[in-house]
Amino acid sequence: MDLPREPESDTRKQGSGLVGEWRTRQAMCLTGVKLAVLLAIGLATSNCSSPLVTVNNEDSGGGAAQQHAECEQYPIYEQCAVIETSSGSNRYTLLKADPSTELTTLVDFGGPGIAALSGSYRLTAVHNRLQSLGSSRNLLVVEEPWVTFELGDVCKDALATLHQSIASSNDQELAKSTNACLGHQEVGGTSRFGFDSESYVEVIDAIERAEQVVIDQFIGFSFGSVRATYLAEKLQGASVVLVDPFPVGSDTAEILSHRAEKLKSWLSDTPAVTEKLSDVRVASALVAASYGGTDVFTDFVARLDSGSISENEIDDMYRSTWNLYGDSVVSLAYLAYIEEFCQVGNVTEDKSPNIPPTEANSPIDDVLQLYHSPCVADRVTTNPVSPTIEPDCIVVNTQDANSDTAMITKSFGTPVTTYADTSVPHAWFGSLSRCGASIGTPTRYVLR
Repeated sequence: MDLPREPESDTRKQGSGLVGEWRTRQAMCLTGVKLAVLLAIGLATSNCSSPLVTVNNEDSGGGAAQQHAECEQYPIYEQCAVIETSSGSNRYTLLKADPSTELTTLVDFGGPGIAALSGSYRLTAVHNRLQSLGSSRNLLVVEEPWVTFELGDVCKDALATLHQSIASSNDQELAKSTNACLGHQEVGGTSRFGFDSESYVEVIDAIERAEQVVIDQFIGFSFGSVRATYLAEKLQGASVVLVDPFPVGSDTAEILSHRAEKLKSWLSDTPAVTEKLSDVRVASALVAASYGGTDVFTDFVARLDSGSISENEIDDMYRSTWNLYGDSVVSLAYLAYIEEFCQVGNVTEDKSPNIPPTEANSPIDDVLQLYHSPCVADRVTTNPVSPTIEPDCIVVNTQDANSDTAMITKSFGTPVTTYADTSVPHAWFGSLSRCGASIGTPTRYVLR
């Protein structure tokens, strides 16, 4: 699983309410553990000095090179273009290669619930790094729909009070409020904060036509493996590379159980840590810390044990896990996660996604159960996907709490390249170099 990971807001709010939250999250500088997003792609960051792009870049080319209100009204830190489909409008970045080519790498950073064009992912640096690994393709990154979604009053009210259910660990109220919101937002007849197999394919097809490019390579991080299965037909003959992938088709309870057991194995069994874990804020903060890697997690636990960690840091990471901003309002990123994860997580009416209760259950289990409690509510439909792709390369860090080599191997039936590194975060961009020729070698493709 891959909980939404996006930076918290700071004092530089532009506007108010959820639109203000959106703008702030896009323009945010990162501190502390929030650097895990940048570390995950193996790139250095500056002090947020990137130019603010408010209109689409003329170099994006093709039919998409027009003025777009969504690029102007909701500014971002990347080149911006917009494509219209039956499910609405979607923003994307297309960075062109030199010399010019139609061959394009589609990079999906996972999620669900991330803002890929926020500037956190440094897309120009990503493109440069792929070129240094031998790729001569364009780079395409598509933003999730939740980032520009306009909410109705019912959903605004639900999100504004959702933190109360989190603080009290009330899974029934959390599920009720979350799904009331999901069921109330209709775009093209369906709720759409994240992607599904139809909308994702439609968006990519439309971009290919408008920009006159061909997706001949897909690089997916974490939940990006699910998006690769959405594109299974399109990716036939293309190069597919996955990093710490979500084990598509696996049982949700098994996925959550593995993660909980991994985190518990890293905990210090001391009275101080045990006492503090009873606080949902602390248990949630540890979930956030796990994305930074084993070393970040164990350092956090050690400081919990010694009492040297600050309440501000605990609160900061707690809010990061639950996507809280401002006065503890839950971001749409959480809705995007629940909507898409619950639809592909192999959840059925007679099988709860929750971790099976055992004597060893701990507050870590409880937080993961609480987080996914909306998956068993009536409003969430299920549409499990199967791993119908054959990746050219899969890289897995065996020290990553979010990745299980056995489940991933079973899921894709493809040999997995493993390494063990406690110092790197989940879905680390730097591990792509282990895929060698799979990154740089042009593949056979069919014009579409």
